[in-house]
Amino acid sequence: MKPYPIKFEPILQEKLWGGNKLKHVFNKTDRDENFGESWELSNVEGFSSVVTNGELKNQSFSEVLKHHHKEILGPKVSGSDFPLLIKFLDAKIPLSLQVHPDDERAKIYADSRGKTEMWIILSAEPDAKIYLDWANSMTKEKAEIALKDGSIMDYVKTYDAQPGDCFFVPAGTVHAIGKGIVLAEIQQTSDSTYRLFDWNRVDKNGNPRDLHIEESLRVMDWNPKENLKKYFSKEQNQLNPVVNEKHFKTSYLPLEGAFELENKYDSFQILICTEGFGKIQWENEILAFQKGDTLLLPFALNKVSLISENGASLIHVHL
Repeated sequence: MKPYPIKFEPILQEKLWGGNKLKHVFNKTDRDENFGESWELSNVEGFSSVVTNGELKNQSFSEVLKHHHKEILGPKVSGSDFPLLIKFLDAKIPLSLQVHPDDERAKIYADSRGKTEMWIILSAEPDAKIYLDWANSMTKEKAEIALKDGSIMDYVKTYDAQPGDCFFVPAGTVHAIGKGIVLAEIQQTSDSTYRLFDWNRVDKNGNPRDLHIEESLRVMDWNPKENLKKYFSKEQNQLNPVVNEKHFKTSYLPLEGAFELENKYDSFQILICTEGFGKIQWENEILAFQKGDTLLLPFALNKVSLISENGASLIHVHL
């Protein structure tokens, strides 16, 4: 294949806590269900994204990787297993308080990868909150008591959520996304999630959702962390580092005019448009993008030009 920027059909996931902004703001669907998640780039088993442009159009990502994994993934990825999952989330009401295992514990208890992730807030209602990590040193014994008496949220650190905020969520960290938030999520390819507390609510059939208290306590990190809300530079036409860790590395890229992006890495690159719209140009080809679009740049695509047409801002991802 001749390498080019690849776009995919979103995979919509209906959720108890989902709203309609993925439909009305991002045009991800014309259906009226409460969609909580739009999987933008996925090779999760049973949920492989489908290409919407170019030579590979209408092929599933799993099929593409089967035949072209070296050109797309690069030498940093062994085999054809895609290590990341890119999503948009619309939280009309709060998500459960939950935790994800790290790689070691996920292998033992779920035979999967761990789940480290990060969030970029795209929109937030005035009172929107992010719940992330313990506010002070915590123990399993204190958590068990707080779960029984209903005070568990008193022990969780709370942040006001504003558009443009970024939060890093290492595996093992207790967290919840509050109501009225739309965000982009970059995570390891994993669905290992353990619910600790679900606000005492029930589903549409009147049943409480399953909790995984024993599993949550088993994989929890009890020590509070620093710097989970990320502060970063916002210089135009520059890759401003946000998160730099072993599972993924991200930068914020606000565009003005044209910017040349070279692949200086041993992996693919991902671009997530968080504001405005623009064009990406390579060789003699041009592809438009806008807020809510995700592009996969194969490892073999050495250089592209990004052109802002209306204050475009991007999140850049590589391994």
